[in-house]
Amino acid sequence: MFQRLKAAMSHMSGDLRSPAKDMMNRMRGDPTTPTEYAKAGQKVAADVTRLLEEDHRVVMGWFDAYQFETDPSYKEAWAVRICTALMAHMQAEEEVLYPAARKAFADKGMVEEAEREHDEAKQLIDRIVEAGAATSEEEDLVLTLSAAIQTHVTEEETEFFPKIRQTDLDLYELGEQLAARRTEILQALTGTGPMPARTLH
Repeated sequence: MFQRLKAAMSHMSGDLRSPAKDMMNRMRGDPTTPTEYAKAGQKVAADVTRLLEEDHRVVMGWFDAYQFETDPSYKEAWAVRICTALMAHMQAEEEVLYPAARKAFADKGMVEEAEREHDEAKQLIDRIVEAGAATSEEEDLVLTLSAAIQTHVTEEETEFFPKIRQTDLDLYELGEQLAARRTEILQALTGTGPMPARTLH
């Protein structure tokens, strides 16, 4: 799936792939220049739940932008950006937060449900990438993904995160680990770390 996302990005214009300084700066812990990458280990990470909540706000805003965009090339840029951000977010969450939660929770069901919802989102992302640029099928799939992610976000923020905050886990250490891992994944997907972006108009 990552290879298909990278291929999709490679077909975008240079403008659409420029660093997303207007939006990615809102996703804490993600350096946007080589100097910031070098200093990334010195950054103070957010509480992991706050970091993930901010990710949620940003990506849901991108879904809104996709829905209201009329330019086909920009619409495709939003779709690629959304899918890439979600893949990095989900993989980092699965590698850092979910294993810690699994150890901390007596009932593993909440983690298993979150993982199941991630799997469903990944299947939709795979179909979006395969659907092709700015097609009616892609639009239907992106809207379906938006609804699925909104449901997942609501459950995570109202049930999962409050439970995590009641444990003895070091949420700031987890935040630092997750931010670093997410940046590594974004670098692997985009070649630079930040998400591809369009010039807003």
